[in-house]
Amino acid sequence: MSSGNSTHQYLTFKSGGQKYAISTYNISGIEPKQEIIPIIGQPYYVKGNADFSGIIVPIIDLNLRLGKEKQGYTDSSCIIAIRTGDTYAGFIADEANEIVYIDEQRISRQSSLLPETVLQIVVGIADVDNELVLLLDSGAIVSGISM
Repeated sequence: MSSGNSTHQYLTFKSGGQKYAISTYNISGIEPKQEIIPIIGQPYYVKGNADFSGIIVPIIDLNLRLGKEKQGYTDSSCIIAIRTGDTYAGFIADEANEIVYIDEQRISRQSSLLPETVLQIVVGIADVDNELVLLLDSGAIVSGISM
């Protein structure tokens, strides 16, 4: 970890074969995939609601949110709960990996490499242990859903 204020802590995880990271600042917890109760009137990528540590939260299929095809869930699938402002939500990931520290100077903001559906959510790309990781904006993940 480098010294200074330009290093931030992220949780890395995989979804649809791609490695992503999200700031640990907004993470409320990680739980194994559980029963999701479907609800009407939500965008197609919201799978329903689930009880997450006593709070009922909408659950987002991250693959669908990123414009990818729906994937099957595995034993390693999990729900990563996030909080942005007063909004709680969870999203399904194929697996949670590890906590990493990324220096702000190592984050590329170059957007020409990404499709439009992904640009709405991705805030940058970083090389983490020789693997490109897309950094996601938790607020953008939950935008457009109703509580």
